[in-house]
Order: sequence, then structure tokens, then C-alpha cells
Amino acid sequence: MTSVAQFSSHMNLLSCYVKSTRQERLIELLASYCGFCTVTRDAPVPVPPTDVLADPQQPPSMYTVNGCGDWVIIEVNSILKLHELGSILSSQLNTYFLQTIYCAVIEYAYLLLYHNGILIREIESKGYKTDPDINYGEPLLFEDQPAGQYFDLDTIADYCQHWGIDINNLFEQDTCVVLQDSRSQPVIRLDQEQEVFNLFYPLR
Repeated sequence: MTSVAQFSSHMNLLSCYVKSTRQERLIELLASYCGFCTVTRDAPVPVPPTDVLADPQQPPSMYTVNGCGDWVIIEVNSILKLHELGSILSSQLNTYFLQTIYCAVIEYAYLLLYHNGILIREIESKGYKTDPDINYGEPLLFEDQPAGQYFDLDTIADYCQHWGIDINNLFEQDTCVVLQDSRSQPVIRLDQEQEVFNLFYPLR
């Protein structure tokens, strides 16, 4: 198993991954889904997320797209579980869609997997628990979770590594494409423990 010591103790993930080399088609589908008219090309590669939309039910107001090998990486600024987007992109591109969310300050971990429009796997763990709050779908062939083991950043890293995704090195291209809502929305910082706790735990 990957050691969490390889990652920053304050690492956060708000990432989606689509197994495809059809990046332009993916951007078209994403623009149609979100309805944003502001699309910026050749934007700087983003830094790891430090803030997030304050409304946990609000869809992302920004999508940052960058290629990484056989995958297209989409960074977002919302903790919403993107079932609809996962179904659309995986069905339209006949491929896999993976979403990962991790918040270090409260040890929240989430993984969502769609294949060809069908939900395959969903795992959510809030806090240090050996039994995930959500554990949907049959274990994948490579899964190796001994009894009593946490679902955490290590586990997310292992899942991603199996598919050839290095969460420490997501962005292969020098620039990215940003789709952004022009309307301003309230955000909170991911290092503010009480605010983040209030953001995630009403979802229970």
C-alpha cells in the first residue's frame, strides 16, 4: 500500500478523472453540462485546492481541465457528488469516470466510479472509521482492504495508482482549460476545521 507519508498532511483532493484521449470532445460535453459561457484556454496549471464552495449542494462553479497520459483530469471547487456528470461523460465517451474527494482537516474520503454510464462503485468515509458510511458496489478485482482498515487518502492513492493515476503528479500539460461561472459565490477555506466540519457533516 502507498504510504500517506508520501503526501502532504494538509493535502486535499477535489478531482475527477476521465479515461480518454478525446480532450476536446470532453470539454464540449462539460461546457454543455455546466452551461458556462466563459472558457479560458492556455490558463496556468492550478495549485492544489485551498477553498471550496460554501454550499455543499452547489455544483462546481469552476472546472479545470488538463491531460495526463490516457486520462483527462478535471479539478473542481465543490464537494458535490457528481453522479450526473459521471454518468454523462462515461456514457458519451464509452469509458470510465472517477471522482475523488479528500479533506485532510476532518479526514473525509470519497470515491465514485462510473463505467459507460453505470454506477460501479461508491465509497465514502467520514472520520477515522473502519466501516465506510457508503460502500456501494462489488469490490473491484484489485481491491485489498483487510478487515479493520481505514478508507482514507492511502486507499484513494492506491485506487488511482491501479488505473495509472499519480495523485501527486496530476498535470502533464503546461497549461489547462478553465470553464468558469462568471457569478461570484461564497467559499470557505479547507484549512478552517470548524467551517469544514459544518460543510461536510450536514450531508449525513
